[in-house]
Amino acid sequence: MEDAIRRAIEFQSKKLLKKEERSRFADRKYQRKHKLRTGTPGQTGVYREPRIWGVAPHFNPKYCLAHSKFLARVIWLKIRERTYQPQPAVRYKIAKDSGGFREIMVFAIPDAAIANLFYRKLRDKNRNLFPRLAMRI
Repeated sequence: MEDAIRRAIEFQSKKLLKKEERSRFADRKYQRKHKLRTGTPGQTGVYREPRIWGVAPHFNPKYCLAHSKFLARVIWLKIRERTYQPQPAVRYKIAKDSGGFREIMVFAIPDAAIANLFYRKLRDKNRNLFPRLAMRI
């Protein structure tokens, strides 16, 4: 189970890193198109990691990827001892176009990995209890 937790943490970390890389690629692509259209260089800002990554080490996918084996071992020991407590989620607000704000909750990477891992295990274990249409979701 420890190895499954490690793989789940690595999967979550890589997923977040890919998402950030796609965002940076889109920014670079926009800058190239802007330069071709107007002849002036696009606004190039200094790359900054998302602010959420600086809240705590468990929100930073680079840290979690580098320390996945240690995190998995500690989490598995705590689960076996029944002392595992997920970290509190971080809540922040994003302005909506129509006015007002939308609240977003972000969970620590190891906690999200554990939640997804247990969800998949329970779903697979109880697959025969669900109708066929519900399993396509």
